[in-house]
Amino acid sequence: MKPDTLSVLQPDTLAAADTVKYNPNRALLWALLPGCGQWYNKQHWKTPVFAATIAGLTALTIATRLQYNKYNNRYNGVLGNYAVGIDDATELKPLQEKKYKALRRYNFSLNSLIIFYGVNLADAYLNAHIQNERVTTKRSPVKAAYRAMVLPGWGQVYNRKYWKIPIVYTGFAAAGTALYLNRKQYLRYRNEYLVRNRPGYYAPNHPDPELAFITDDNILLGRKNVYRRYEEISIIAGTLWYAITILDALIDAHLSDFDVSDDLSFSVMPYWQPQTTTVFNASATQSGGLTFSVKF
Repeated sequence: MKPDTLSVLQPDTLAAADTVKYNPNRALLWALLPGCGQWYNKQHWKTPVFAATIAGLTALTIATRLQYNKYNNRYNGVLGNYAVGIDDATELKPLQEKKYKALRRYNFSLNSLIIFYGVNLADAYLNAHIQNERVTTKRSPVKAAYRAMVLPGWGQVYNRKYWKIPIVYTGFAAAGTALYLNRKQYLRYRNEYLVRNRPGYYAPNHPDPELAFITDDNILLGRKNVYRRYEEISIIAGTLWYAITILDALIDAHLSDFDVSDDLSFSVMPYWQPQTTTVFNASATQSGGLTFSVKF
């Protein structure tokens, strides 16, 4: 290769190599430490938000767990005293109520921590893609998917498919309603079973008269095999619908510049093309053959 040709091609090669400023995999690796992936993407304002939120949720999760352990140990200690015949004036119902409230707070804080940590990872990874992207299409698929992940329906708004927004939220409303109703029935059957079979169990609604005709075995069956299963199916359905809305926004953005107009044609046209041959460094034109051109 000639030196002048190399000097011309080299800047283009270097420019192509420099188009990737932010490595998404490296951003994801940095994001394992909350806020650092956002700092790597030079979105510095996000770093204290993610770091402080995850630190706060971690502290809250530890505190609620310790509180639950405290009430649980006291409750088990009272039961242990009863079992060996030791007189214990501690009332079980208020103690059990505090234990379950502490458990609910712990589960809520732990789930919030897991979800927000996942958002931290996804935000760092997707924003590295977004910042690298040179927009060559009408709409960016990565931006559409990111918006749909942050807020359901936002990706459809970005793609200007406004008619899909009611469909998106109708699906979430259906899954949420099913989850609420099945959860309500599950708790109803669980409380009824515990009230019947655990003396001293505290429940807001003591024996439910509407369930009086159902045997204990059927109450347990309805609790475990019916409403608990329906509750899990509702959660899975809501999660799948969330994934579908993200995928829909991604595909719509990919197809935003796809030509679907009616002005598409196929034709075959013959034309005469002279052919040029070179003999002893001299150019001479001679008659060529019949060539066919295919046009779309």
